[in-house]
Amino acid sequence: MKTSLYIALRMKDRIFSIWLLLFVLITGNVFAQQNNDGAWQKIQNAFSEGDYQLAIHLAGEMEIAPGDSLKYFRTLSSAYYRMGNYREAKQYGLAALDIAPDERTVLNQLGALYEAEQNLPKAIKYYGLLLRTDTLNAYYLRQYGFVHLKAGFKQDAFRYLAQAYRLNPGDVVVVSALSDLLMESENYNQADSILQIAFYGDSTNVKVLLAIARSKYQQKEYAEAVRNLEKVNRQIDIPEYYIKMLGYAYLQIDSADHAIHWLERLVHSEQKEFVHYYLAIAYGKKGDPDASLFHYRKAIDKSVSENIDRYYAEAAKLHESKGDYPKAIEYYRKALDYKKLPRYYYELGILSDTWFRDKNMALTYFKKYLKSGDVNPAFRAYAERRARDLQEHLHFTDEASN
Repeated sequence: MKTSLYIALRMKDRIFSIWLLLFVLITGNVFAQQNNDGAWQKIQNAFSEGDYQLAIHLAGEMEIAPGDSLKYFRTLSSAYYRMGNYREAKQYGLAALDIAPDERTVLNQLGALYEAEQNLPKAIKYYGLLLRTDTLNAYYLRQYGFVHLKAGFKQDAFRYLAQAYRLNPGDVVVVSALSDLLMESENYNQADSILQIAFYGDSTNVKVLLAIARSKYQQKEYAEAVRNLEKVNRQIDIPEYYIKMLGYAYLQIDSADHAIHWLERLVHSEQKEFVHYYLAIAYGKKGDPDASLFHYRKAIDKSVSENIDRYYAEAAKLHESKGDYPKAIEYYRKALDYKKLPRYYYELGILSDTWFRDKNMALTYFKKYLKSGDVNPAFRAYAERRARDLQEHLHFTDEASN
């Protein structure tokens, strides 16, 4: 009897201990979960305020519940990424993918991270994995298209960006990139078509207006390029690339004053030959040969292109118009040093014939022009006639002197 009572009491104690243990475990987990919920809320608040360092600190103090590992790795990866610590961001991101290989937030973040590092093959890999999770997601297609574009795979980029556009025609970032690719292949009708749709959606969008201006400029529709760039100018300070475009466009529609106004803004900030070359043309159209010559000389000084002969030739024309024939001859000779163009021989023949009493030099240049194979009928006819006259003149002069 005593033995049975003892056993019953032991069983009762054991059952009580088990229930007590279960109670402790359950209440402990509840309190831990409550604590974690509070910690996650603090981390979320830190993210909202942009205090990623605090978010990392708070996550480091947490006791990770078994079901929170993915969330933990994903959060730390995101925080380190925003802090610019790509090494840690990658480690936590890859740890998250070990748990959930199709985790979209992490795949997108790793794609962006590798893209920022210029590791484009890895960026393509993770954006590709992201796209596989949803092949009809316009944003995923956009990211995949852009990273292909950065890597130089333009055909692939066009394909993915076109798909993104079909799914979301209102994405002006895609519209701008897609229109540039279409312009590059000289498919201006399609480029203008999608740009026009974007313009109707938002007629003040700077990115769209700049894309339209680029298209019109490339098609030599300079008045339209000017119109769109002036719209941009009413909203922002136009970047230097577009200032040069605007100045040249004004030049092409014979608005020299406007061209000078814009191009002069680049003289100190962008010391390149073409700015001075366009200014030289603009001042020439305005009837200011001295300013024009100044900029031609600057273009020559700054020249790194193969156009230097043209700058010398244009400057020679200005010297000729001012009656400074020796200087005109000097500049045409310098132009010849860079390119043996038939026109330069012809002009030197004319100038030498006008300026020098000794006609041997003029005859030499006319003969070189005729040997050049130039097919300009007016020039050839004059050069042949004048060379013949000069030859006779020199022959009779020689006879007379003898």
